[in-house]
Amino acid sequence: LLSLKNSTNYNVVIIDDELSPLQQRKLEDFLQVKIIDRVALILDIFTKRARTREGQLQVELAQHQYLYPRLAG
Repeated sequence: LLSLKNSTNYNVVIIDDELSPLQQRKLEDFLQVKIIDRVALILDIFTKRARTREGQLQVELAQHQYLYPRLAG
């Protein structure tokens, strides 16, 4: 992680696993970049590909369920 932190050639890190909200927040604080885990990436793909209204609503619900515990206040 230290070598990644010292590199200046990135602005996003994609993690090929599911991260807890705390893990994601700590990594973002340490690396000072946006962290995307597998679930967030899949939800982004589904968001772009949802065509029907029902599909869009299902993706939106899944996004809310994913983001709710990640809200930092």
